[in-house]
Amino acid sequence: MSDFEIFSPRDPGESRVLTISFAGANRLQDGETIVSATWLIEHDDGTASTTTAGTCDTSTHPLVKAQVTGGTHNTTDLHRARAVTSTGRVILAGGLQSVYKGA
Repeated sequence: MSDFEIFSPRDPGESRVLTISFAGANRLQDGETIVSATWLIEHDDGTASTTTAGTCDTSTHPLVKAQVTGGTHNTTDLHRARAVTSTGRVILAGGLQSVYKGA
């Protein structure tokens, strides 16, 4: 599995549930679970994004899901899920998504 998910493009007016996996190497250790997560979004150039995310769903271990909406036409968003594990570790996984009208 790659370090980043590549999400299909989304229209700024569209809401979509995105999923980031914490399975695989350098992510969750044996027996470790996700106890909480937050979803972070910025443009791929590090500037602030107008895309927003709802509350993270961690009920489908090892996946973290969040509904995202909004955004700016002709940009690429960097989505990162920041998870706290049952052992107290903080781990990150992420993905990229293009945002443009008509997607």
